[in-house]
This record gives sequence, structure tokens and C-alpha cells, in this order.
Amino acid sequence: MKNTPRWVNHQPFLGEWEFFAILSNPVVDIFSAPPDQQLRMIYAQRWLDAFRQPAEAYALARRTLATPRTGDPLTLFRLQYPDSESLNNHANWSAQVARMGGSDSQNVKVWWMQP
Repeated sequence: MKNTPRWVNHQPFLGEWEFFAILSNPVVDIFSAPPDQQLRMIYAQRWLDAFRQPAEAYALARRTLATPRTGDPLTLFRLQYPDSESLNNHANWSAQVARMGGSDSQNVKVWWMQP
């Protein structure tokens, strides 16, 4: 590849065999892990990848509940409807709140998380 004033191509910092040695490490190797931990390891890597995208990391944590977070379990699953929704669209707002169990709360799971 040719270098340009804006783009300089650097040599890879890992050789091919060094790259394979890292991937075969038991801490990193997803395929040698027990089947019940493979998804957890993938979710952990995806969660770490979203470090600079907090909304994406939160969406992954909310969707999977299997991220390497510490502390209390995640309980906020949705955003509440704004107050203007109950004023301007009361009939539809009431019907939807009734379908969600009668509460417009952040603790109510969204429809795809219902058992």
C-alpha cells in the first residue's frame, strides 16, 4: 500500500503467530470454554467494546443481563412516557399502560423481555 500525506500505513504490531498465540489463550479462547459460558464471554467482549457508547452498552446489559458489571442487578428496562403523552393522547396512553400491567414505570419490562 502507498502512503499519502493524510494516511500512513504502519506495519502490524503483532506477527501472525503472536496473534494466534493470544487467541488460543484459555482466558480469551471462546470455543474451548464450556457451552454455558461462551455467550457470557461474547457479551462481555461486546460490552467492553461499547465503552465509548454508553447507550449501546446499556441496551446490551438490558437485553442480555449477562455483562461483567458489578453492583445491583439492572432494574431499569424502559423509559417512561413523557407527561405530555398522558395529556395529549390520554386514550392510547391509558390503553398502553393497561397492557403493561397498569404502571408506567421504568421497572416494567418491554414486550420482548416478557416471559
